[in-house]
Amino acid sequence: MNKAKSLFLCLMLLVLSVSCKREIIDFFEAIKDYGYRSNLPLGPKKLAVNDELLGGYVYDNLPVIITKKDAQTYRIEFLSVLLYKENAIVDAHATQLGNSTFLNLQMGDYYCFMKVNLILNQSLQIDLLKESVKQHLPEDKIKSWLTNHPGETAFHYTDNEEEQSAELYFNFTFSKITVDEALKIQKERLRLARKNLFESCKSYENYESLIAKYPNDEFIPLAIQSLFDRCETIAEYEKFASYFSKDSLAEIARTKIAELKEQLRQAELMAMDKRSFELTKTTNTIDAYEDFKKTCQSQVYQDSANYRIGLLASGIKRDQVEWKWTSGESKAALQLLYYKIDFMQGNNDVAWVTELLTLYTLQFNDIESTKLALAYIDKLATRNVLSDDFLNLYISKAFLFWLQGEIETCLKTIQLKIEDSFSTGEMFKDVVKLRYESYVNKGITFPEQGTTWKKIKKLKIEK
Repeated sequence: MNKAKSLFLCLMLLVLSVSCKREIIDFFEAIKDYGYRSNLPLGPKKLAVNDELLGGYVYDNLPVIITKKDAQTYRIEFLSVLLYKENAIVDAHATQLGNSTFLNLQMGDYYCFMKVNLILNQSLQIDLLKESVKQHLPEDKIKSWLTNHPGETAFHYTDNEEEQSAELYFNFTFSKITVDEALKIQKERLRLARKNLFESCKSYENYESLIAKYPNDEFIPLAIQSLFDRCETIAEYEKFASYFSKDSLAEIARTKIAELKEQLRQAELMAMDKRSFELTKTTNTIDAYEDFKKTCQSQVYQDSANYRIGLLASGIKRDQVEWKWTSGESKAALQLLYYKIDFMQGNNDVAWVTELLTLYTLQFNDIESTKLALAYIDKLATRNVLSDDFLNLYISKAFLFWLQGEIETCLKTIQLKIEDSFSTGEMFKDVVKLRYESYVNKGITFPEQGTTWKKIKKLKIEK
């Protein structure tokens, strides 16, 4: 045997060891797959049944029951924890080789061998003789070797003048329990296996076969939940709600159907809004975006339209507003001013916006427009404007109050700033006079115009 072959063999033995020790789901099948196979038992002499070996055992949650068949024969029952497999029952007899006790398991037409050692009547140490031993020991030599090498766990040999060794056994330690405990473990394992089976239900055909095989099973709701969890489309939820119409999940399925239909509707509206928005962008005016918003159903495009309106509104110029006004589009001119204030960036345009908002509102002379103008004057006042702009806002507010007939409020507003002056040196009261004369020259009239103007002229700095 060369080194490469020896290394390969060692790796294979490691894989088998891992397979036997860590991934066993059926201990009986593990013995069949990896245990030493022999046409004959290890010896014709049979030991009497040791009653201390009888009872229940468990390894890695795999239960086994050992009972007495007759004076020299054990009956070993490997309790299946797999739903698709029955318990495996084999007969075995004990043979003494040296100071070791081996069980000869009758596996049909051949034998497997396990060295057994009961430790303090609490655990059973089992060493399963490996099938791979045959690569080193012929079958007619195995008995004598085991007899002459008691306690040894490896076969040592020379390969290309190098000492090699091969492990003889797979080792397992079974905990001793009662027969009832072994049966209880099997029952719980089978219960969990059923649970997993129902939890992984994948189709209605699968469900039908499960309830046919396990009618009234406690885990049927898990299968229904599994089918529900697999639903993704309207059609799948509709099928579920129809199939399980009386189950509580059917109502949830119907809710999901409504949600998915709404999502589809929203997606369709979104697509419509997208087409409409792209068309509106070709016009790219505030009015066009406002018209778009009236029919837009999706918030994302509402927000996009508002963003575009903001960009356009922040760029509104004085000549655009004046063009609208002189073209007879009074409301449109005022609306441009409202947009400008709503989306104004910086304070460079506060002066002309205040001027035109006041003038056009006074000329338009409409109750609602006047109230709206006062609100926008207040909005401008919240900005960190220059002192001159702030004084102009006071003047505009006073004249708008006068237009509304709130004469006392108008007088109080002017009185508040009567002693202030502009950066040019002009007194606040003088600018009010100039503004009044300008408005009158433009044909603007105020309630109780004559008497109120006299009161304004008489306003003095309070000491």
